[in-house]
Amino acid sequence: MVTKLCLVGAGSIGRRHLRLLAEREDVELCVVEPNEQCRAAASQEHPQMPFFDSMEAAVRDGGCEAVIIATPHRTHAPLAIKALELGAHVFVEKPMSDSLEDCVALLNAAKKSDKVVSIGFMFRFDPFVRKVKEIIDSGKIGKIIHYSSRFATYNTLRCSVTRHQEHTPYSLVMDCIHDSDLIYHFTGRIPDYAYSVAY
Repeated sequence: MVTKLCLVGAGSIGRRHLRLLAEREDVELCVVEPNEQCRAAASQEHPQMPFFDSMEAAVRDGGCEAVIIATPHRTHAPLAIKALELGAHVFVEKPMSDSLEDCVALLNAAKKSDKVVSIGFMFRFDPFVRKVKEIIDSGKIGKIIHYSSRFATYNTLRCSVTRHQEHTPYSLVMDCIHDSDLIYHFTGRIPDYAYSVAY
C-alpha cells in the first residue's frame, strides 16, 4: 500500500524529510515550497519530485492523505489547521507553534477532526530514551529531582535557510525543544524552574 504525502517546506529540516521519504517505496511524495532558493535546491536533489504551488492543490488535486509541515515556527499551527480542514492527517515539525494561542487553536482543530495530528518529538521513540524512561518508571532510581541536558553541536540555527530565527523570540529554546520535552516525558511533570548557560 502506498501513502500519498505532501511535504510543505523544503528548507533545512524539510530537505531531511524529503531525502528520507524519497528512499521509501511505500510513499508517494510531493512538495510545496514557495521559496525559490529552497525549491531549486530540492528540485536539483530530486529532479523527478512533483511540486505543487499550494497545499490545497496537493491535497485536492494530488490526492495527498497526509501533510508534513516543516516551515518556520510561526506558520506551523495555521498550516496544520488548514491541512485538517482539507481532510488530511498532519505531522508538524517541532515546535507546535511559537505562540500559546496558536497551540490552543491547533489543539481545538485536532479535537474537532477525525484526523491524526502528531508533533515531531521523535526522540521519545529512540531506543536509548525508551530504556531510560522504563528505568525511571520502574522506580529503581527513586524520584527525579534534577535533570541536566547539554548540547553543543546543534546545527538547526546554522542550517536555517530562511533565517526566521533572527526575528523569532526564544527561537533557540524552540529549536532545542527536545530537551524540554524529554524532561516532561521522563517525569510527567512540568519543571518547577529551568535555567541555561550558553556560550
